[in-house]
Amino acid sequence: METSDDAVEIATVFGSRSSPVVDLAELRAETNSGEHLVPVRQYVIDGWPGKKAVPLQPYYTVRDELSTFADGCVSRSTRAVIPTLRARMLELAYERHPGVVRMKQRCRENIWWPGIDKDIEQQVRECTACVITGKSIRPTPLPAKQILLPSGPWRK
Repeated sequence: METSDDAVEIATVFGSRSSPVVDLAELRAETNSGEHLVPVRQYVIDGWPGKKAVPLQPYYTVRDELSTFADGCVSRSTRAVIPTLRARMLELAYERHPGVVRMKQRCRENIWWPGIDKDIEQQVRECTACVITGKSIRPTPLPAKQILLPSGPWRK
C-alpha cells in the first residue's frame, strides 16, 4: 500500500529533526539500491506470489504488515525497514550501552529487519563494557550437585 509523502512524517531514525542521523533521503537511496528491498517493495505494491515462489521468506511472513512510503521506502507497521544500514543502526541504538532489553525496546519503536533481535543480542554479547557490567550475561543455572543416597533404611 503506497502512501503519499504528505501523510508520512519520518524525518529521521534515531535522531532529531534538527540533527538527523539517518534522514529520509538516505533511507530512500539505500532502499532503492538494496538487493532485498527492491523486490519486497514490488511485492508490496503488486501483490505477493505464493509462499513457495517467494525467495524472501522472512519478509513473506510479515507481508500483511508491510507498506511503502516516500517513493520507495518500506515499513513494517510504523517502523522503517532498514536495508543496508544495519550495523550503523545498531551502533546508534547502542549509545550509552543500554543492554539487551532497552536496546530491543528502542529499536522496536523505530526500525526493523529480519533477525534484528539476534543481531541486538550479538551486539550486546560482544561488548566488553556490557560483559563487565553484567548487561550481557544471562543467568545460568548452577550445576546440579550430586546427593548421596543412603544405602539402606535410615535409623536413629
